[in-house]
Amino acid sequence: MTPDEVAKRFRTRTGYRLANYAEVGIPVYVLSIRVLTLIHKQLPPIEEFVLKALAAGLKTTNDIAAFLGVDQKVVEGGLAELALAEAVSLTGVEGSRFQVLQVTNKGRKILETAEVIEPEERPAQIYFDGIIRRVAWYGGFELLRFRELSDEGLLEIPALPQKRPQLQDLKVQEVERLIRTNGDASDYKKDLLAIKSIDRFERRFLRGVALLYKANQGRDVQVGFAVDGKISKEHEHAFAMAEGPKKLRLEEQLYAPIQESDEIHSIRDSFVSKDAKPVDIEALQKASEIAESNVANAESQLVAAKSAELKAEAKKELDNAKEALVRTQTELDKIGVRFVYVHEHPAMLRDALDNATERLMINSPWITRAVVNREFLRKLDNLLKKKVNVYIGWGLGAEETKSDPIALKSLVDLMRKYDNFWLTRLGDTHAKVLLVDHKCAVVTSFNWLSFRGDPTMEFRDEQGTIVQIRELVDQKFEWLLRRFEAAGRQV
Repeated sequence: MTPDEVAKRFRTRTGYRLANYAEVGIPVYVLSIRVLTLIHKQLPPIEEFVLKALAAGLKTTNDIAAFLGVDQKVVEGGLAELALAEAVSLTGVEGSRFQVLQVTNKGRKILETAEVIEPEERPAQIYFDGIIRRVAWYGGFELLRFRELSDEGLLEIPALPQKRPQLQDLKVQEVERLIRTNGDASDYKKDLLAIKSIDRFERRFLRGVALLYKANQGRDVQVGFAVDGKISKEHEHAFAMAEGPKKLRLEEQLYAPIQESDEIHSIRDSFVSKDAKPVDIEALQKASEIAESNVANAESQLVAAKSAELKAEAKKELDNAKEALVRTQTELDKIGVRFVYVHEHPAMLRDALDNATERLMINSPWITRAVVNREFLRKLDNLLKKKVNVYIGWGLGAEETKSDPIALKSLVDLMRKYDNFWLTRLGDTHAKVLLVDHKCAVVTSFNWLSFRGDPTMEFRDEQGTIVQIRELVDQKFEWLLRRFEAAGRQV
């Protein structure tokens, strides 16, 4: 699942709403350790039959070879291995100068289980999770190096506490379970006696998605983690117990005022005061949030359903929840203005690139390759070929260095190719705007062209207002168009 899909699936939580999300790297240490184990090996057939022959009363190698019908050297080889395992010994015969072979007590136990036990000191590789602070198995996952994490723009989640694991952090029982489950297939059972040393460690990062939830009342913040498309309760609990939200200043960031908020709220409030009762919009918005929550829960139940009967029941619940969501969204669309939340923005941008027919305007302070990628450029090129007028405004004072020169060059190349494309450095684009044809304008705090791939980002409560009233959409477009014309087609 993509981060956007994860955010959409887990967007609701009782008493909270999703304020922000980001693709992150969860710290994992790859440890090379040295362990002392007891190896339980299946007894080779020749050794098993030689041992059984001795237990049955045969005394010499000639007798055993004749009984088994094999060469005497084969028997001697088996006896040598059994002697090393202390399963047989030579014992004197009373009243005689000769010794005979005899099964030891250890040999009798080996016969009962048909296996031999050998001590072994050996190297092993395990993983230690820097958040949940215990060993784990991530052999099936892609683990990123720090440079790869940085190149992809993933946010680093620090280990809590920020120190590498020590020998005392490794629990013998947990390490034994990992070795047994994921060890050498030729050894079907290993008993771990001790972990002798940590010879080497490497820091890696497990790809995941951090989901930041803001309380509907009060200032509480919860952080969820999704790994491989599934919520990890272990990571969330450990992160909370280690005071991760406080140490990363997440409450401070999410509740800090944002410069775009006045414009976002004034658009909504000015419309409400003229044409609708505030309670009507608030009630519909609440009904829409409940409907979204029901859809998310039904989707989770459908994924978790095991039987055909449970799947059919979950599918029915999902269809009903989606119908309720469509009804509330339709009512909100009739009003023509509503809040939009963080998980809705990426889908709105994709829809605009796919379906704009006359004009598309995007204002975003920063531009990065994480968003302005090959797919984005392909869709933009298709729009321009269809004679859609496209306007992209960017830049925010001294912070313009956050934009990616390669992404900007790709857009400049398109601008030189098409007269209907304006790429303009506005220099003060605090408000982020997405305007599509005459049908909608979204004014938001969401960075349309850099919402992914910023390892230095701070988490804000990303929300905005969507206006779907043609008169107001056109009014917003004309105001912004004057700014583009004043600045000219430049970068």
